[in-house]
Amino acid sequence: MKARPIKMAAMFIVALLISSLSQAQWYVGASLGEAETDQGVGFDRPPNNHTDDSTELVWKLFGGYNVTPAFAVEFGYTDLGNEYETINILGSNEVIRLDISVIGATLIGRSEVHDKVDFFGRIGVAHWDVDLRYTEPGFSTSGSDSDIDVIVGLGFQWEVSDAVGLRFEWQQFQNVGDEVTTNSSLPDGNHLQLNGQDINVLAIGMSYRF
Repeated sequence: MKARPIKMAAMFIVALLISSLSQAQWYVGASLGEAETDQGVGFDRPPNNHTDDSTELVWKLFGGYNVTPAFAVEFGYTDLGNEYETINILGSNEVIRLDISVIGATLIGRSEVHDKVDFFGRIGVAHWDVDLRYTEPGFSTSGSDSDIDVIVGLGFQWEVSDAVGLRFEWQQFQNVGDEVTTNSSLPDGNHLQLNGQDINVLAIGMSYRF
């Protein structure tokens, strides 16, 4: 007698899975936006000698899988720009260059707020890669590092058609570049160290479902 309810429950779960998979769709897309950085650089003993606020043009390529209309898994590559900055820590004309890129994997949850307009949130992990280069007249040194930290984001998507979506989004890449240090010391004997920061990105993008 107990076998029948268990069998019915199993059939119900299988039916739900089949229904979800029948609605699943792959999608790809691209976005363009602006990153706001507040990057601190300084000597490894101690850091935070210099802080710079700047904005960078960024772009992203992404692809994902809509498991259900309310849930998706997404992967993306984001180029966070090539930032050049002139500073005067040692009393001469020094230039710092930062190249930052991120590969991310996120879970996305959606909720319909209007006909063909969805609100969505994301959380996931980011594998960032940072190259740091320091130059001054007659001297240069560089360093690089990578690590895994957190991505969060919020946005809206407008379903332009059955296949095309237009999205407006804010994302935050957390603790990027934590303790990236030059391989060689500067002329005063210190290493230049990059301190981790949260990079905020505002972007507009388009996706295509197939």
